[in-house]
Amino acid sequence: MDSLYNANGDNEAPYINSSENETGVDRMYGYNLRNEWKPNPICQISLQVGQVFESVEKGREILSKYAIQEGFELDKSKNDAKRLTYKCKGDECSWRIHLSSLPDNVTFNTRSITRDHVNCRRVMNNNEATTKWVASVTSILIRDNPNVKAKVFQTQIKSIYGVEPSKRKIYRAKRKE
Repeated sequence: MDSLYNANGDNEAPYINSSENETGVDRMYGYNLRNEWKPNPICQISLQVGQVFESVEKGREILSKYAIQEGFELDKSKNDAKRLTYKCKGDECSWRIHLSSLPDNVTFNTRSITRDHVNCRRVMNNNEATTKWVASVTSILIRDNPNVKAKVFQTQIKSIYGVEPSKRKIYRAKRKE
């Protein structure tokens, strides 16, 4: 596996040499390391063709967070263990993303993205803002202020994320904490 190390001998910036001894597994490992999805420094999610997600669950999670960040709802046309195809629910919108599993059947790769959002309005009651998501974004606030009313959390989530979860979701999130 020497081909996965850089010239300094560490594995911080992996690359793959083309050699006769290299296997398909070596090439796939190197590709996955170079293209693995990582959050950017300003915590904004950006998606690109070729990005690799460590599992189907991670791909679903990132796509849901992206939809919340961008303010649209997802239409999950294909959502199984081998492929994900999500579209924008906007009537006239052509935004679409397709992910499919790599040969190891664990990691997922972004195969295509259509970036055009046409006439999409921000959705305040986004179905992607699940109880689990609400609990994750309010966990510290709930832990520090367990007796604060749900309306306060609802207002904070709306001002920070542009999403207005129902009070019921906030109560369920508080119980998860």
